Amino acid sequence: MKLNKMVAGILMTVLTGVLMSGCAAKGTIIPEELISKAVSAYEKPKPYYAEVKIDVYEDDKHSESSIHKEWVDNSDSLIKRRIESESDESGKMISTNDGETITIYMEKDKSAMVMKAIDGYGGNYKEQTIKDLGVISKTHEISIKGEEQVNGFDTYHLYATPKEENTIWGAYDYWIDKNNWFVVKSSVESANMIIKTEYVKLEFNPKMDAGLFVQNLPEDVKIENIEDNPDNEGREITLEEAAEIAGKHFLSVEGTSEYKLKKVTYLNFEKINHREFTQSYEKDGVEVFQLTIVIPDSKDEKEGKTERLPEESEIQVRGKTGSLMNLGAGTQIIFWEEDGLNYSFITTSPDITNDDAIRIINNLE
Repeated sequence: MKLNKMVAGILMTVLTGVLMSGCAAKGTIIPEELISKAVSAYEKPKPYYAEVKIDVYEDDKHSESSIHKEWVDNSDSLIKRRIESESDESGKMISTNDGETITIYMEKDKSAMVMKAIDGYGGNYKEQTIKDLGVISKTHEISIKGEEQVNGFDTYHLYATPKEENTIWGAYDYWIDKNNWFVVKSSVESANMIIKTEYVKLEFNPKMDAGLFVQNLPEDVKIENIEDNPDNEGREITLEEAAEIAGKHFLSVEGTSEYKLKKVTYLNFEKINHREFTQSYEKDGVEVFQLTIVIPDSKDEKEGKTERLPEESEIQVRGKTGSLMNLGAGTQIIFWEEDGLNYSFITTSPDITNDDAIRIINNLE
């Protein structure tokens, strides 16, 4: 499963919040010294203007660069944000958040996506940094590497190393400004990719016009409102309904198994022609694994199989060659193809071992 280039850093910046905002930081093990330094930092977040340089490396080769301009107004309860980005590969992209609606305009494709804003995301950068570190601490050991100057900012250099070997998530480097707990530089390793982010300009309390956070889209732009299609957010259905939508039956855990089907969720992203069904299974009232089925796009089928990542190991399931990827913290994914469908088995509990997973997969019906 080869990871492609970042579609655009702006999409990552905007949409990562959907993932991170849903991750609770319970049971975190951030070093006590780090928490102490965070508490002593300036408490109240400030509006800012920034210019961010993002470099992407694939297989140790530089593959893409872009500069993002970012305006954030966090002076009241409605967090407003504007991000502008341009690169040779992705073209110009503009994202605006007026506190209620996010609009992402892709000039090259003459298209735009509209969605509901995530309440408060990104407004309190100190709070978000601590929350993100809490998530990282579940799979990595975090330490303070030292104190360094980055573009005029006095920073703590944080370094996080994976607790387990051969996971998709590699090392993290964060340079955090001492005074406001703003991440002014970072380097993140993931699979075959490294993403380096650096704030080359950061100005607090700039003058900002309210019109910055509203987009006037050209008349020829095709607009997709994600909320218009409930399947974009996931719709709970039955196995029978899933089979009807897919046009064929697919594998599931037998009804007499010790694992019980909790729910089936259907996602349909029409814009990118992606349809998937996720079966969630539980034991003793606790979710332990998910079985996801993706109906491949006809274009993907023509392109054929993709290169395996270094973190993936070959595995035999159901008489077929699949791959195993370790995400750390007891989470693993097994991929395989069968009957024209792409399957992934995702453990959500450390109680499910590799042997358990293979046994469950081989007994699917």
